[in-house]
Amino acid sequence: EIVAAGLTRKEKKYIKNKPLSNIWQQRLSSPLEQCRLGKFYYTLSDNTSTQEQIMQVPQTEISKEKRIRSTLNDWLYIPLRLANGKIAGIMSISSLKEDFHSIEESLVPLELLAHQATAIIENARLIQKIRGMVHRLRVHNKFLREEALKRNSDLQETENKLENIFETSPCLIVTTNLDGNITECNTKTCEMLRYSSEEELIGKSFLTLVSKKDSQKAIETLTKTLENRPAKDIEHILVAKDGNEFPVELSTAVISDASDIPRGFLIISRDIAKQKQLEQNLLKHEKLGAIGELAAIVGRDLQISLTEIISAV
Repeated sequence: EIVAAGLTRKEKKYIKNKPLSNIWQQRLSSPLEQCRLGKFYYTLSDNTSTQEQIMQVPQTEISKEKRIRSTLNDWLYIPLRLANGKIAGIMSISSLKEDFHSIEESLVPLELLAHQATAIIENARLIQKIRGMVHRLRVHNKFLREEALKRNSDLQETENKLENIFETSPCLIVTTNLDGNITECNTKTCEMLRYSSEEELIGKSFLTLVSKKDSQKAIETLTKTLENRPAKDIEHILVAKDGNEFPVELSTAVISDASDIPRGFLIISRDIAKQKQLEQNLLKHEKLGAIGELAAIVGRDLQISLTEIISAV
């Protein structure tokens, strides 16, 4: 007969943070060494002290009468030991008539049975552990998928915003490779440089869009940018497809990849032709104003001189 018993809530709470192997190891301590029969432990039903050592559950609310209700003669307890020596549980076998001491040869199949039971327990624990790991992996994968979807959504939103800024900007925006060849440009660039489409500009050297008198200056600007000295609002002269030249304030930055390796340049140019025209008009007005003031001063001086001459005559 094989008997299995569960635990009360209080008993479960008691052993919650205690390894079962330690509890069984404690129960099979020195007081039971006298009952050892090979790898097993043998007791008689009238030996209540040893029975209590095996069957006792610390802080249990179950009475002794309810815990030991068997009328069987003999008990044989077989520790189910794992490969590492820890005890996974106890197999209890009882006999009505026979004395286990007189049939030690019958313990051999019981030992094989204990090995099989231990293997089953170990496999069950391993399966439970694997299931736990699979569950955690599923939860983690679900979290990663949700996080990836969220990041992709955020990335798409950011890309849309940048694309809108790129296309609607009033500035000329150009990206090039490290050789200065254009890889991308916005609509404003085509409009200001009098090109019909982006395809006409893709692949052209940005330096060909710069006035020859500013070519060296543009080369120096890109070189300094690559040396981690980005330019900001440096005045250059650009040349349109029809040969028309116009001034811009040019700012540059390095485009790097995920490994922080430079891959090209970002060039932003702001058309300042109207600003330059206003400055020239203002300067012209200032000059005319200065001439007027000078003429007024000269006129007053002449009037004073003439008055003095007339008075003298």
